Amino acid sequence: MDNALSLLEARLNDLRQAKYKNDYFVPALWLNDETKSKQKVNPYKFFLDKIKNIRLLSATEKISLPDKDWTKHAIIYNMFVRYATAYDHDNNGQVDILTDDKSFRETGTFLKSIAILPYLHYMGINTIYLLPVTSIGVDGKKGNLGSPYAIRNPYKLDENLSEPILELDIETQFSAFVEAAHLLGMKVVVEFVFRTASKDSDLALEHPEWFYWIKEKIKDRDPGSKDEKKYGPPIFSEMELKEIKEKVYAGDFVKLPAPSSEYRVMFTDVPRKVARV
Repeated sequence: MDNALSLLEARLNDLRQAKYKNDYFVPALWLNDETKSKQKVNPYKFFLDKIKNIRLLSATEKISLPDKDWTKHAIIYNMFVRYATAYDHDNNGQVDILTDDKSFRETGTFLKSIAILPYLHYMGINTIYLLPVTSIGVDGKKGNLGSPYAIRNPYKLDENLSEPILELDIETQFSAFVEAAHLLGMKVVVEFVFRTASKDSDLALEHPEWFYWIKEKIKDRDPGSKDEKKYGPPIFSEMELKEIKEKVYAGDFVKLPAPSSEYRVMFTDVPRKVARV
């Protein structure tokens, strides 16, 4: 979607006609001001100015990476979107979780990630490596927003990275971020996670045979516990671990020491059908 950034600009211009209901502060560094810690701004004008700045930099100082072996020249910024641009915008002493669709989020979003691209450009960054931005499970989630590695669907974006006030879908907002980065000549690398999934993973509904299934009565083991009657990583003796490491390092995966019988009986057959309740 090559015009996503223009759609974003148009929406911000529409919203700009009305005054934002809350005070909105940003880190002063986002405005290239190193003399203070934060600055109050009009959020609509702030984001529009940042996009304008990106277009200007694209015309005058666009980064040029070689097509061949560009990774050898990559200066990478590892970005966890939800965290990288999280900020106490209303200055109440904490980063709040959004509860309505008429405010900007205080947790990190693609829109705010666009806003810091000029600063990253100034730092010499030419590659953005995004930690997982896909949808996160809610069953058994960690904290208020869950772990980005507890993937509910690897083919859908995390709605918490959008700004609902824009009334633009998450795909458009993500595309706008990628488009803005490309305007500056930056590469965008996205980390996809297929090895781990949330308890309420969509893939478990479609392909239960891809998962291990544990008996419902089995409880999770507490961190640091050695209770083999509860589920957790299999427990091996020091000698077994040494043998496993030696065989794996040698490329020998035949007859590796097996987990204990107590561990193996925790698992059950793959269900014929899985339903979300």
